[in-house]
Amino acid sequence: MNHATWIVLADSSRARIFRTDAALTEGPVVIDELVHPASRLRGRELESDRPSRSFAERGAHPSDLGESGAHAHQSELFAMELADHLDAARKDGRYEGIVLAAPPRFLGALRKAMSPATLDLVHQAIDKELTQLPEHAVLAALRQRIDGAA
Repeated sequence: MNHATWIVLADSSRARIFRTDAALTEGPVVIDELVHPASRLRGRELESDRPSRSFAERGAHPSDLGESGAHAHQSELFAMELADHLDAARKDGRYEGIVLAAPPRFLGALRKAMSPATLDLVHQAIDKELTQLPEHAVLAALRQRIDGAA
């Protein structure tokens, strides 16, 4: 049996996956990185059509709906892509548990997209943006947040 724990640091456009032991004492070693470039685009770049003239005449600004809606959609797509990746790895027996860290909105989308079997392997979920942490700081940051939540 594989006793590896995967640490998944994610946001709406990037996920870094590390491998460590179940006690979060060794490593971590980067094993994968997923990138979703569409989540980084500006609202206008995500939309294929501009709002109709009547939309603008009603007093609504295009960014009131389009930009946030387009970004939310791209975030959900990336959450599904990451969830599928984690599910496939679970089926291959590549890990025994997962620690997730992501901003609250993306963490919710990711949990919603995950299969029940994969979700059962989530040992800890931290609603914090940690994707920019250098590799050597990951375990200390996770331990601090886990200990602080206990």
